[in-house]
Amino acid sequence: MRPAEADRPLVLVSPVRDEAAGLPCAVASVLAQRVRPLAWAVVDDGSTDGTWELLGELARRVPGLRPVRLERRGARQPGPAVVRAFQAGLEALRDLPWGYVGKLDGDVLLPGDYYARLLEAFGREPRLGIAGGACLAPRSARPGRFRLEPNAPQHTRGPCKVWRRECLEEIGGLRPVLGWDGLDGSEARRLGWHTRTLPGLYALHLRPTHAGDGPLRGARRAGRGAWQLHHGPVYLAARALAALLRPPHLLGPLGLLAGYLEAALRGERQALPPELVRHLRREQRARLLGALADLLGRAGGRGGEPA
Repeated sequence: MRPAEADRPLVLVSPVRDEAAGLPCAVASVLAQRVRPLAWAVVDDGSTDGTWELLGELARRVPGLRPVRLERRGARQPGPAVVRAFQAGLEALRDLPWGYVGKLDGDVLLPGDYYARLLEAFGREPRLGIAGGACLAPRSARPGRFRLEPNAPQHTRGPCKVWRRECLEEIGGLRPVLGWDGLDGSEARRLGWHTRTLPGLYALHLRPTHAGDGPLRGARRAGRGAWQLHHGPVYLAARALAALLRPPHLLGPLGLLAGYLEAALRGERQALPPELVRHLRREQRARLLGALADLLGRAGGRGGEPA
């Protein structure tokens, strides 16, 4: 890490809801970090399982932990609700001179060098705006075994990512929409920032993405988010084909396509700046062409093998 980076402390924000069971483990993993955050805002968004009372106890024992409570109104809105809770946490830390902010879900466990390695990466690369590790999820049918949650190298996973302050401010903060954790990266790259998942850096995600919804409902929600964020139909079809190769196989693609069509019929497009939509589509085309070139290269390699 460059010497100047030592003067740019890290703060954390954790939007949580009904996390009383897993939160003590997440807290223990933060306390075990080689580089600890200056402060940590944990935002309880309408919990009913004793999470708020637990936060009161933890605040008396964990230096820098700041509990924040929100009143949940209306039906659950996974994307927008998470962003609003994150914004409330940032507001609670506005008195601090932070240089980096991490979002950490209450069901994530980190290795002891997680934030040290991320801050070292930020220090080496001044235009690195968003970074994080990949997520490992438990295999429900095989206790003690884990699988890697799908992730493109440029994409940073929402449960455990870190923003450089200047980058977060330049993109105007997070948009309260489904798919916010991909949209922020696209906007950052459009503005010349780099975004990256660090190779070999992993976090354990105890409750995988969409686990609370079930595979079909979770995939439908992802499909709705894809339409809302102007993802092209060819790119969506490619995502559905790729999902066929992962459990639960058929349910994932069906849910993804159903959610996309449902949102299209309802006219649920988000109002995004035209330049951001164009950038999103360019990135999608580049990924499709890259995947196609890779596939053709593999096919050509097999075809050239001797009999």
